[in-house]
Amino acid sequence: MALRLPLDKDALMRIPGCGKRKYEEYGESFLNIIRRFCEESPDEAIASKQSLPASETPAKKEHGADNSAVETLKLLRQGKSIEVIAHERNFSPDTIIGHIGRLVKWGHEFSPDMFFSAERFAQIREWFRNVNDGDIASVVFMSRGRLGYGEAKLASFFIEKGNDEAE
Repeated sequence: MALRLPLDKDALMRIPGCGKRKYEEYGESFLNIIRRFCEESPDEAIASKQSLPASETPAKKEHGADNSAVETLKLLRQGKSIEVIAHERNFSPDTIIGHIGRLVKWGHEFSPDMFFSAERFAQIREWFRNVNDGDIASVVFMSRGRLGYGEAKLASFFIEKGNDEAE
């Protein structure tokens, strides 16, 4: 587990020796500890995953994205905006939004109010509620030009995780 750092049930269950019984007894406890470790020590977490045998490591491109997402996390923790991070790193804002999506998937907690005013997020949430399948392109279309794809994608991370209440 220390080398693979599983962050969800599926990843944990793919580790030899971790079956349904062990997951039910210990799984969530282990996942919480691993998630905390990855959040508190992102550089060590990346190094740990890089020490896996070649057959078990993610593709090289994915590793680069992992390192890049960790750098984005550091800058977000410094209070920098998506636009500032994109400018400093010579990326598009959509790339930074992609990093945030990966971080959310890894279990990092962000609040919508880090990125949206309460009023703006409420409007976006309403557009999502009015689209049955939650398709981002449909939400953008429904907004009639008032919402860009990147902003809709960012909001979707919170809405999909059920963390869709701005504080």
